[in-house]
Order: sequence, then structure tokens, then C-alpha cells
Amino acid sequence: MQKQSGTYQGIAWTAEVHHLRDRWTGQSWVAIYGNDAKEKKWYSGEMRPIPSQGEIAQRKEQVLERLGQREYRDTLNAQLAECYRIKELNEGARNKYNQALLSKTVASLPREVIDGFKAWEEANNKGALLAKELADVERQAEETAVSELARLAWEKRKLATAVWGGLVALSAITACVLYIAGVRNGQTVRP
Repeated sequence: MQKQSGTYQGIAWTAEVHHLRDRWTGQSWVAIYGNDAKEKKWYSGEMRPIPSQGEIAQRKEQVLERLGQREYRDTLNAQLAECYRIKELNEGARNKYNQALLSKTVASLPREVIDGFKAWEEANNKGALLAKELADVERQAEETAVSELARLAWEKRKLATAVWGGLVALSAITACVLYIAGVRNGQTVRP
């Protein structure tokens, strides 16, 4: 593994972080050494895979597609765009209403201004809820993508280790077989 190191000191924890890249799989990893005073936890070479932002974005789209969330996300985006359109249409009524509030002349406002302000306020509240829900969908998909990529990185690492171990065993067996064959043929000097 190729290695780069750095130290990070935060308010609650101090850690030395070694950035590593697996030569066989190409996966980036970090090894953490240090302590987390807040959680009272010590790290001594804890390895964590670090997927790239491109891999995360690609896997996030796959997660959204797999869970059927893409259509839901598109629906939320359409509803959010409609809220923004309503807010934009009623921006003037909102400004007039706010000016009337400051001058304490709300009672003399025409009904259209009050209705426009209420429409703006309703669209604003609905838009805030939709934006939060959309952010939650995106966050959950990203968390799922990161956890899946971490699981896959560990599986690739285990597979690469097994292949490496198999190659070492095969080399040892081949060396033994060649030695025994050489002894039988008298080509190898016995100690």
C-alpha cells in the first residue's frame, strides 16, 4: 500500500490519519491512530475505505433507481418548482402586505393582496417541507451508497488477500515439488 500521513487535531479528538491506496484493488483507505475524547474511544490502526465522490454519486443514482426513489424525487422537485413559481407570482403581494404591517394599515389592504400574501406564505411553508424531504431522500441514498461501497471495498480486499495467499501457497507447493523432484533425480545436494 502507498502511504501519506497527516495529523488532525479537533476540539474533541486528536488523530493521526494515514492515507493509503491498495495497489491490487486501487481502493483508497485511511488508517486512524488516536483518540476521541468525546466518545472515549481509541483508534489504533482502524482501517476505513474512502470511496471517491464520483463513485458515491454513481452508486447514489443506482440506489435511487433500485429503491424506486427517482420518481419520488422527480415528483418532489416538480412540486418544489411549483412552490417557487407561486412565490414568484405573489412576491409583490407579499411586499405590499409587509409594508402594510410596518405602517399598521393591514385592514385597508385589498382582498387580492391578502390572498396573494397567504398564497405566498403557504407556498413558502410547503416549499420548506418539500426541500427538507428532498434533502432527506438524497441523504439516505448517499448514506446507503457509502455503506454499500464500504462493504464492497472490504469484500474486494478479502478476495485480493485470499488470491495473494493462494499464490503464496502455490509458490511454496511448487518449490517443494521441484525440490523433491530434484532430490529424486540426484540434481539436488542433500545436506
